[in-house]
Amino acid sequence: MSTNITQNIILPQFNIPTKKLELNATLNDLPATDVSIDIKEPGSTVFSILIKDPHIPGVILKSDTIFEGMISRHLFFEFLSKPYGRDLFLNRSICDVYEEIKPNILVMSDETSIIAAMVKVLSRKPELVYEPFVVENDSFVYKIMDVYHLLLAHSHIHKLAKDTLDRLNAELKVKNIQLEQLATIDGLTKVSNRRKFDEIMNAEWTRLSREKKPLSLMMCDVDHFKKYNDTYGHQMGDNCLIKVAEALKKSIHRPADTIARYGGEEFAIILPKTDTDGAEHIAKDIIENVNQCNIPHNRSQHKKVSISIGVASVIPNSSDSYTSLIKKADEALYHAKENGSNRHAIYL
Repeated sequence: MSTNITQNIILPQFNIPTKKLELNATLNDLPATDVSIDIKEPGSTVFSILIKDPHIPGVILKSDTIFEGMISRHLFFEFLSKPYGRDLFLNRSICDVYEEIKPNILVMSDETSIIAAMVKVLSRKPELVYEPFVVENDSFVYKIMDVYHLLLAHSHIHKLAKDTLDRLNAELKVKNIQLEQLATIDGLTKVSNRRKFDEIMNAEWTRLSREKKPLSLMMCDVDHFKKYNDTYGHQMGDNCLIKVAEALKKSIHRPADTIARYGGEEFAIILPKTDTDGAEHIAKDIIENVNQCNIPHNRSQHKKVSISIGVASVIPNSSDSYTSLIKKADEALYHAKENGSNRHAIYL
């Protein structure tokens, strides 16, 4: 007899529209069973209901219209399968059966979030974890919800939360990259700014001092830029610097080489593992590329925008700092300016 009864314990098979569930979904968004009987009815009435529909997880018990409790399919058939259970429970009032079983019922509002409901379900004693629970709305209507439904919904929301978190983390990563770029890129010319220049110079100085490899630095200054600004205006001055930065980029081909706006109309170019000859070759290309821009400058002796470059090369030493290389490149730049501009000079 107990075997036949056990065969009727079947998990609910309702389809839950999880695709419509949001992170803030509540128990009100899930299916529930509202089958109820008067608590004075005989146990056979419960038996007939549960046998007729194997998907029903339990039955609500009422006294007139007042909620008295709930008896689950699992507990009902468990007691019914005991010796003489059918004789004891089927013919007696379900109220007597209920008193005998004394189930521990979990009741939650239908406004309870699915996440919070899952926490409450898992907080029960291990033997009660898979017992259905009662959902109550504000009109005091009671329904039974199977934990199976809650598990499916919770699984969907967990995945939704993970996907949302992954998306937010990806967006945050992009934002952080953008913020880092804003912090290290010159807003006008889109080359590295002074902060990034100092960071890279320090890193390359440290690295090449270990490797005993040369490091070259070029300090570049747009000739007579103040006169250009005074003549053509600051907007044209900004456009001029943008075009000069583009000319510099055309001359730099290695990923490790860095162009930075050092300040105002002055640019710096870091050339790791580059000796004096290599740096001088690049300096000549830069001067030619700037000249080819053909930016008019009537107050310059060259009648167009030009650039002067100071070149310095060293093998870094850990006992010194990169500021010594900057001073050498600056000194070479001064000589280039003094000798007519639109040219380069090498620190010797």
